[in-house]
Amino acid sequence: MFSVMIQNAKTGTMIETPEREVAVINQTFCDMFDIPGPPNQYVGLKSNQLFLSHAPMLKDPARFLKTVESTVYSKESIVDEEITFINGKIYARDYIPIYEGHVYIGHYWEYRDITEKKKAECDLRKANKKLEMLSMKDGLTGLNNRRSLDKQLEIEWKYAQEDKEPLSFLLFDIDYFKAYNDTYGHIQGDECLKEVANIAKSVVLTNRLLLQDTEEKSLVYCFLELINMKR
Repeated sequence: MFSVMIQNAKTGTMIETPEREVAVINQTFCDMFDIPGPPNQYVGLKSNQLFLSHAPMLKDPARFLKTVESTVYSKESIVDEEITFINGKIYARDYIPIYEGHVYIGHYWEYRDITEKKKAECDLRKANKKLEMLSMKDGLTGLNNRRSLDKQLEIEWKYAQEDKEPLSFLLFDIDYFKAYNDTYGHIQGDECLKEVANIAKSVVLTNRLLLQDTEEKSLVYCFLELINMKR
């Protein structure tokens, strides 16, 4: 019954004898590693021959083979060890040493295709990174916002203390902006803010932080600068 379960499993599964001969292997295992023919023909074959046959598919075949040998030697269980292939596929590998009582009787290997899962995780990290970056920007001008200032100021303050360097902090406002906004309307007021932002960005050095305080009715820019920055 156990053998039937393995043959119908959706994960690539192989069981070896203590002598490293294939005892049970399923079709999913063969499909995952492009091993031709029905799996039963490999029963009794030395399993390292199978590993050697699909090693060229791996990104780091030497490491893969070394890990297999060291795992079998140590007889310590492993869970979710990631194996990367040159075609971009990523498998998770589990290993369990099999004992009957205190007698060691073989090895259990299981492989799962986690390519889509890893891709989703990567996409999620990228999306979160993008959201984090957007959360640090003012939607109108594209300048860093107050949240960005609070975060960066903490970092720069620490560096200034460690390096014993001065830290300058400059704020400036747009004169008569409220009157301009009231006279020409919010659309023109927004255009004015964007124009001033572009001018300010054109003169700010790379080691300065340009921001807009969106909590204020008028535009405020801040510069953070470490004088004679050494890093």
